[in-house]
Amino acid sequence: MTRRELAPVVVIEEVLAKAGNKVGGILDAIPGAIRRRVPGLPAEALTHIASEIARVRNLAAAISLTDLLDDKSAPDELDVEIEA
Repeated sequence: MTRRELAPVVVIEEVLAKAGNKVGGILDAIPGAIRRRVPGLPAEALTHIASEIARVRNLAAAISLTDLLDDKSAPDELDVEIEA
């Protein structure tokens, strides 16, 4: 059931910023967690993982509230290619 309540833009921005910070912290921890779980993984692979995480974080940081409200589909830059 939808309550159809409105929230001030400032509150929405604050909630999104806090959520983004939490997600950013989780993303930053991924390379270290992978290093611990797969100790034999080459450093070059971890560097690639860290750079992909940084790329996605930068894309997410560039998204504005206007972008989200415009109901645009996800940008192509978020597509990730997996090389075998």
